Amino acid sequence: MELDTQGPVGEVALEADSYLATPQSAASTHVYYSTQTEGQRNWFDLYNGAATEKRPLGDPVGFLMSSYAGSSWCCSGAMVSPSLFLTNWHCGGPDAFLGNAALEAGVWSPDICADSVIDLSWDGDGTSREYACAQVVAKDKALDFALLRVRPIGPTEPAPYARLSLDGPAAGLLDVIHHAGCSPKLISQNCALTSTSHPGWIQPTTTELTHRCDTEQGSSGAPVFDSQGRLVALHHLGFAVDPRTCKYQDRENKAVRIAPIIERIRELAPDAGGELGFPPAVVNTP
Repeated sequence: MELDTQGPVGEVALEADSYLATPQSAASTHVYYSTQTEGQRNWFDLYNGAATEKRPLGDPVGFLMSSYAGSSWCCSGAMVSPSLFLTNWHCGGPDAFLGNAALEAGVWSPDICADSVIDLSWDGDGTSREYACAQVVAKDKALDFALLRVRPIGPTEPAPYARLSLDGPAAGLLDVIHHAGCSPKLISQNCALTSTSHPGWIQPTTTELTHRCDTEQGSSGAPVFDSQGRLVALHHLGFAVDPRTCKYQDRENKAVRIAPIIERIRELAPDAGGELGFPPAVVNTP
């Protein structure tokens, strides 16, 4: 806990009636739900095991922690401007909200935003770079994204942000940097891209890509980088499971491509689209 004051203070009593704790690593007995080899995980600590040239990709990646009515959860995401953070829509509420139309109206409500903390430095170093959610700028369930306006908690350097690409992945392999199981920053590197035209999770429009990077709960919202270090998609789903047999229907992870996300942001929040470098098109009228 850090307490900053603006001047002299008298006697102050602080009482914490609850707290959230995150594990240093996922439990060894955990059954991983979207790994290529069942029961094993093909990811590494970003700063201990990953290729050195990949480490800068992790600078904009953040650990998102939030809570509501006694429930808490973690996700991943990335800074896409000095004050805008991109993550999943479904990271804006507890699991109990999802699938219930009445409760889903509360996903990324002002209260949940106010209880959300983003840590860009949950990576084992001694630097503190924490941010609070100040505003939900745009959100969309079908594309499973939320764009948050964030403010620094305490003094910090300007936030690094990822380079976006609307062109789709360049030829080559993918990297996902994430917080699987709420762990410090991890990388699933050099993974195969399996499709660039996968249907969305709600609508049949092909807005997603599929990949073979290992992920886990907590990886939701993680940026997917192409071989040129560009953020090309937002990871959001693991393997498809048959609800009747509980068996996998595929062994592919899914991510929403950045291009349709940016298009939707330009519709919902044109100023934010301009801030990201994609202002509304100018229409010349006679």
